[in-house]
Amino acid sequence: MIAWSQLVDEILQTLWQDDPVFATACGIHNYDHKLASLAPEAVEHHISMLKGFISQLEQIDGSLSKEEDADRQALLAWMRGRLVDWEAIQWHKKEPALYLDHALYGAYLLVARDFAPLQQRMECLASRLKEFKRLVQEAKVNIAPEQVPPVYLETASETLEGAKAFLSTAVPQAAEMLGEDSLKRDVLKSVDDAGVALTEFEAWLRDSVSPKAQGSFAVGEDLFVQLLRMEHLLTETPDELETMGREILEQAKAELEKVAKSVDPNLTWFELVERLKEHHPPKERIVETYAEEVAKARQFIIDKGIVTIPEGEQLRVVETPQFERATTPYAAYMPPAPFDERTEGLFYVTPIDPKEPEEIQRDRLRGHCLFALPIVVIHEAYPGHHLQLTVAANLPSKVRKVFGNNLFVEGWALYCEEMMWEQGYWDDPRIRLFQLKDLIWRAVRVIVDVGLHCKGMSFNEAVKWLVSEAHLEHANALAEVRRYTASPTQPLSYLTGKMAILKLREEMQRREGAEFSLKRFHDKLLQSGGLPIRLVEQLLM
Repeated sequence: MIAWSQLVDEILQTLWQDDPVFATACGIHNYDHKLASLAPEAVEHHISMLKGFISQLEQIDGSLSKEEDADRQALLAWMRGRLVDWEAIQWHKKEPALYLDHALYGAYLLVARDFAPLQQRMECLASRLKEFKRLVQEAKVNIAPEQVPPVYLETASETLEGAKAFLSTAVPQAAEMLGEDSLKRDVLKSVDDAGVALTEFEAWLRDSVSPKAQGSFAVGEDLFVQLLRMEHLLTETPDELETMGREILEQAKAELEKVAKSVDPNLTWFELVERLKEHHPPKERIVETYAEEVAKARQFIIDKGIVTIPEGEQLRVVETPQFERATTPYAAYMPPAPFDERTEGLFYVTPIDPKEPEEIQRDRLRGHCLFALPIVVIHEAYPGHHLQLTVAANLPSKVRKVFGNNLFVEGWALYCEEMMWEQGYWDDPRIRLFQLKDLIWRAVRVIVDVGLHCKGMSFNEAVKWLVSEAHLEHANALAEVRRYTASPTQPLSYLTGKMAILKLREEMQRREGAEFSLKRFHDKLLQSGGLPIRLVEQLLM
């Protein structure tokens, strides 16, 4: 039988060849000049490849160590989840943004990450931009207009607008640094060709897909449960998860009312939240304000000894790329490439678009409230996503370097919000108010995720839940629900993962008693990379 390390290497090499953008994201640069093929025969090959590796992973004998077997189970879970995506849900037949996101991330990674000299990256970028036309043609072959939900066309339309801005600004700016040479002209010609391909795709979506688009975004309870069992290794039913979400929602509401009364006894918590949202940075200093908070949070976890920060880690705060702004209204995080020499993460902050109507600009500014901003930084940077994924990138296990499960990754970040309050990162009840408000948001996500995909909840009903219960701004609630409709089980992962980590911490405290160390517990957790939380529990127990 093939050795475990050899099988992992074979799986990774095959996946990187199959998806060159995935390879670039991992820090593997042999395929930077290519995009994946999504032609029907390529999709069939991908499905066959997944099934073959799943079979091999299932047949491995008991010779693996406990750590290796956890990696094996994690790899199986990831592949089974992808198989549901490709074979059962078939996103490639109904989600136009799938093609746009692949192409644009492939281009963006070459601009944003300076892993090689600019000339080398621009040569690869020109090659990738030339492949936009092929990818658009494959989309036209694959997409079945009657299967496309109308909301997916809205997402694709906004993504296309962002793509045009990216191609007309970010890429020419990068090419300008080349000076006057033939490569610069080649890049700019490729930009023009990619722009033509996207314009043609937009016209095809408008004229040929939109009139027939009547698909449902709901994957249905059966496939939803498959994702819970196969990808996340959860035994809970959708009903049980929804019940948990509703219980946490009510608890958080009660706690919020207490905190709100301590700030202003004459206002309800949501009235107070609305008033406090008026406290925000000037729109020209939003990115700088986040950067200052990032530095503060990092120093706090060092001073308090909360968790170990690996040597050489770096985090850069930058504006969200144009093509991501439709679905990233506030902030987001891009982890370091695990196989690049530099372990630099990118913290995206979405600036205010001066071209948007004044009312929308005000809404978005309120979303960057100064009392909410520390919570976002904890979640995305320290000790949340950036720290966890930087640790993972430095682990010897290639599986843990590359593959992360949403339940642990998002659960850890949400857990950190509560834990940092416990550890005294702030004593301002107004920040606690926003932390609890965000907990309500994550509880609502569980209810809405199950509702959208298993219980017939409509798009507008989901938006109303986010506006009325979590008090998101309407524009941001729209962007959130667009994402939920195309990512079943991801929205519920935050709260579900957090509760699992808290339960595990309580059990470890019970077992270790006075010997329990929070820093040691956190360090052990993060040594698991982003394994499914059930496997993390097995390793720590």
